[in-house]
Amino acid sequence: MKTVSEIARGYGIPVSTINSAVEADLLDVEVINGKRGINEESEKFRSWYEARLQQSRVKGDVAFIEALATYAAQHRICIRRQRVPDRYSILEPLSMLFNILEACPEELDFAQAASIGEIDRVVGCGYNVAAEYVSLFYTSIGGNQADQYGVNRLLSKQAQIKSAYMTFYRANMELGGKQNGLAAHESAGSEHYS
Repeated sequence: MKTVSEIARGYGIPVSTINSAVEADLLDVEVINGKRGINEESEKFRSWYEARLQQSRVKGDVAFIEALATYAAQHRICIRRQRVPDRYSILEPLSMLFNILEACPEELDFAQAASIGEIDRVVGCGYNVAAEYVSLFYTSIGGNQADQYGVNRLLSKQAQIKSAYMTFYRANMELGGKQNGLAAHESAGSEHYS
């Protein structure tokens, strides 16, 4: 059994969060020798902690997808076959990343280098933009220090990640288009009156 502050330090959870869980009867508190403590071996603690981890993973997944899609939209990372990119052309760079990762999940350094070259070659966005895009993707699974769990989790969610990516990409395209249109309209208006 450990005290609330020991649990907080050991698991990186604020004391207030643990106290809130105790008040909501999500965790059992025992008093031994006058000290309040939590048994980290109890089923209640393990299920509460797993739920917190799952919740943070979901928030992390959404943040990673949004950052990746925003970067891609801002730098027009898509297959440029037509004026307005369609679903295929937007998702193709992300599909390339998944395909390369799936081909060599144990060799992340190699997969990352191959991804940069492939994105640069196919999309034609330039090495630095491709490198940053690929870096954002691989950072989400822990970079070169990723464990197999992170890789498998990412690969198992491809369809959901692509759907969310598409949503964020299009939202950023529309926002960028409106801002660019407004800037062009304002500059045209100022030239007209000058």
